[in-house]
Amino acid sequence: MKALFLLFVAVHTVLSSTVQSESPPTPTPPPAPPTPPTPAAPGEPTIPVAPIPDVRVDTRYGTVCNCSESWPKGAPAEMRTFCGAWNCTIKRPKVKCFSGDMTVKLNSGKVTQLHELKLGDYIVDSVDDENKVTYTRVVAFLHRDEDAHADFIHLRFGNQGLTVSSAHLLWSVKDSNFMSAESLSVGDTILVEGEESTVSSIEEVEKHGVYAPLTQSGKLLVNGVLASCYAHWPSHFTAHLSFAPLRVWDSINHFVGNEQHVQKGINWYAQWLQWLVDDEEGH
Repeated sequence: MKALFLLFVAVHTVLSSTVQSESPPTPTPPPAPPTPPTPAAPGEPTIPVAPIPDVRVDTRYGTVCNCSESWPKGAPAEMRTFCGAWNCTIKRPKVKCFSGDMTVKLNSGKVTQLHELKLGDYIVDSVDDENKVTYTRVVAFLHRDEDAHADFIHLRFGNQGLTVSSAHLLWSVKDSNFMSAESLSVGDTILVEGEESTVSSIEEVEKHGVYAPLTQSGKLLVNGVLASCYAHWPSHFTAHLSFAPLRVWDSINHFVGNEQHVQKGINWYAQWLQWLVDDEEGH
């Protein structure tokens, strides 16, 4: 009986499809445009309607979008739930580096600006209490763009200064650790050529060119200031550990004599790490 029933269902389905295929197609009317929801009668439950936002901001890519045409037209703002036209602009991305006119000292004793620095150069990365100097090799540029215009903060200390992005890590004597430049205040102490120096002023500036050299030690002296090679990280240690594969890759190429090339913009490995961090934060 079950087999007969299944056979009947199959035959009925085939016949129905045959009849439908032989009959002329019925034109379907175009879909009616959606209508605004009607207000609920007194005493009836209401369905919440989310109005379309006037502005959307994508913090990951720095994109700001404004809705120039919301729908349904003529409806109250709180009932416009669809945007027919977005006008989007991309904000200037945050920089993670120094301005190109900042200087480092080579192992030859020559002082050179960052825009002249090359891969493989050995630069000063520390000066101890006894004035002993150590050097480290430049293995990559985490960010290098000579055409970029970027916002920085300028720290004054004594007769000198340092132009650096706000999230870049600098050595703070008070915290005995690397801290973001934006967390420093007037009166805080930093290390300059191995000696303590007090920050006398802080101001925002705009400069041409952005440079973030990565060294084997993960630190360097820029305009004499002890700085990390990293920015936008919770700690120097975590960042240095995360960039270990890039330093190992450089050591291998340096050993076999392969020539390295500078990538304009943000380094591919730094981009991948940033994507990984953003993806984790999104979850």
